[in-house]
Amino acid sequence: MVECWAPAEDENGSKSGFNQEPAPPAPSEAPTSCLRPPTAVSRVDAHAACERHQQRDENGELKGFQSGAGTASSDQPLTSHLSHLTSIFGVDAVILAGDKEGRAQLPVASRPMLTWVIAALQASGCISRLAVVGAPQLAADIPPEITLVPAGATTVDSAINGAAVFPAAAWLLLVTADIPLLKPEAVRDFLERCRQRSADFYYPIVSRENNEASYPGVKRTYVRLRDGTFTGGNMVLMRTAALKACASRGQELVRLRKSPLRLSQLIGLKFIIKFLTRRLTIAEAEKHFSRLLGVRGAAIISPYPEIGIDVDKESDLELARRVLGG
Repeated sequence: MVECWAPAEDENGSKSGFNQEPAPPAPSEAPTSCLRPPTAVSRVDAHAACERHQQRDENGELKGFQSGAGTASSDQPLTSHLSHLTSIFGVDAVILAGDKEGRAQLPVASRPMLTWVIAALQASGCISRLAVVGAPQLAADIPPEITLVPAGATTVDSAINGAAVFPAAAWLLLVTADIPLLKPEAVRDFLERCRQRSADFYYPIVSRENNEASYPGVKRTYVRLRDGTFTGGNMVLMRTAALKACASRGQELVRLRKSPLRLSQLIGLKFIIKFLTRRLTIAEAEKHFSRLLGVRGAAIISPYPEIGIDVDKESDLELARRVLGG
C-alpha cells in the first residue's frame, strides 16, 4: 500500500494533504546495464557497492554523512564539519515531481519517467528512505515503501513538504523527477565528493566539455566562469536545518526578479560585472551566494552529465527515449 502523507493542520485548522486509495506497485522490469528497477533485493548489492566507494579513517571507520546533527561553528552556525560525516549510506531523499506539466509520468522505455529516477536512487545503495512530492495519481507509479506527499504552490514549498516527512533527518537529498538518465554511480559519486568538503548545502555542476563528449549536440543552459563553462545539476544535498533559511531568502530573490535595480543592489554590482566579463570564479560564486542565503554552499563538479540532463523540452525527451530504449 502506498503511504500518502498530509501535513499537520495549519494555524487556521486547515489541511493541505490528500488521501489516496491504495494502488498496486508498478510492475517490475528486467534490469538495464546500470539502472535497476526499485526492488528491495537490489538494495543489498547496492549497499555493498556504496561502501566500496567510501574511504576509511585511521581507525578503519567509514566516513560520509551521519544521521545526527553536526556541531555548529561560531562564525557559520549552520556549517557542518567532516568529523560528523561518517557514512554516505543512509541519506533520506525527496523527489520533486509536482510540476504542472506532469512530466514525471511521461513514458520513457515503456515506464513513467519518475520510476527511472527512483530506480537510480535505490540502486545507489546510499538512500535510506524516499519520499515523492507530487499529485495523487503518482501513487500508481511508486513502490509501496515510498511516501507520497502533496506538492506545494512553489518548488520551495514542495521541498519543505517533503522534508516534513523526515523530521529527524539531518541531511536531505532533493532530486527532480525529470532526470531519467540518472545513474546510481552518479548519486554515489556526488555524495562522496560532498563528503570531502564542509558545507550546509551542495550543488552539482557539469562542464560543457564533459556534457558534449558524452551527449554530442545536447542543448543545455551554460554559465561561463573563469574556471570553465558549466551547467547546473538537478539535485541538492542539504542540511535540513538550512532548508528553511535558504527557502525564505531564496523566495526573496525570486520576488525581486522583476525589480532589476533592487535585485542588483542585493546581489552586488561588483559581482554582476565580474560575471558579465567572465572573470567570476566558482569559489567567488560559492562565497557570494552563501552570504545571500545565510548558509554555506559548495559547488561540486560532477563527471556524470546525466545529473544535469533534465527533460524540459521535446529534444530532451527524445534523447532519454533513445538512450533508454523507447
